[in-house]
Amino acid sequence: MASSPEMLCCYCPQPFRQFLEIVVNMKYDEEPNYSKLISLFEGLIGPNPAVRPINTDGAQKVGESTMCLFLTLPS
Repeated sequence: MASSPEMLCCYCPQPFRQFLEIVVNMKYDEEPNYSKLISLFEGLIGPNPAVRPINTDGAQKVGESTMCLFLTLPS
């Protein structure tokens, strides 16, 4: 990455830099810790779901199933 998280997020709140550092340093096949990533922004948007711009209730479930289904179609 040519630009550091500090440079990219110099005018953003701290959680954006932390998020970018975590994501950039993940391995390709590493499963994201969605709870931790979401919790970085709790201080900015607050715990009240009525004021959240995005519903994150199911975010922890997004990456749980990494199994792929392959079908063989008859010729």
